[in-house]
Amino acid sequence: FENELTGTIPSQIGMLSNLDILWLDSNQFNGTIPSDIGNIDNARKVYLWDNLLTGTIPSQVGLLSKFGRLKKLWFHRNSLNGTIPTQIGMLTSLESMLLYSNDLTGTIPSQIGQLSNLLWIFLNNNNLSGTIPAEIRNMDEWKIINLHYNSLTGMIPSDFGNVDDLERLNLAGNELFGSIPLSFCKMDPYPKIAVDCKNVTCFCCGCDEHTPPTASSFPSMSPSLSDQPSLTHIPSLLPSTSQTPTLIVVITIEIQLDEYPLDTGWKIIDQNDDIIDEILPGNYSAAKTVVNEQISLISGLNFTFQLLDSHGDGLFGHVTIYL
Repeated sequence: FENELTGTIPSQIGMLSNLDILWLDSNQFNGTIPSDIGNIDNARKVYLWDNLLTGTIPSQVGLLSKFGRLKKLWFHRNSLNGTIPTQIGMLTSLESMLLYSNDLTGTIPSQIGQLSNLLWIFLNNNNLSGTIPAEIRNMDEWKIINLHYNSLTGMIPSDFGNVDDLERLNLAGNELFGSIPLSFCKMDPYPKIAVDCKNVTCFCCGCDEHTPPTASSFPSMSPSLSDQPSLTHIPSLLPSTSQTPTLIVVITIEIQLDEYPLDTGWKIIDQNDDIIDEILPGNYSAAKTVVNEQISLISGLNFTFQLLDSHGDGLFGHVTIYL
């Protein structure tokens, strides 16, 4: 990742059946996503974001569910078109799906409601239409729901999200109407919510009056925070249509292993104690070596890194990461 690789992604990549992470983001790959990607069915993370990819998302992505290990599917900031394949509902272990800033059309497939472990869904800045499917609004594990700047229509469901840990909800830049459930505003703290206040009633929301944000609204020194006056109390919600802010932060953690590497593991948890990423003891085997783990996190949130020692006679502890 973060090189200047060009050309297409070779179909032979599907031969890497034991691959743990496919990390090709932030390059200049073009062409389509090969359907053979479905053969990488042991992967935990598939990162293709920030390239020049075109064409549709192949239905074969559903095959990535074979061993139930896939946690992150990040295809954002490309030029992908067509509809979101219904087979994406097969990825029941998925925790975050980032498809924003593409040219996706059609409706939000109801099969996404089958992703019971999904915490983050970013579908913003596409051309999606239709209503918010009932199967999505009834999920109760959501933390971040970004559907802004599409062509969604209809009434915002009154029972939208029986969610206890919601952190961000952005529905702005659509043709939705109705009201945001008052229960969201009674949460402590209440989530950061952005809507179109001309059409939507909300007592704890920021307003987007369909005024296209400009690049000057998002200073380069802080690309993930919006300084738009009408949204000063809800940062990180409305990306510029001319300059999409980077919401992903890649960190590198260096771990010095001792003579008992099998005892060592780690995990990263968010402020609600949900596990974002982890490697459990038993996975490191090379004694007295240094390993570097690169982890992608969403900016604007706090995370805790915990170092684990299964035997209990070594160093262990934790550190808080502020992004």
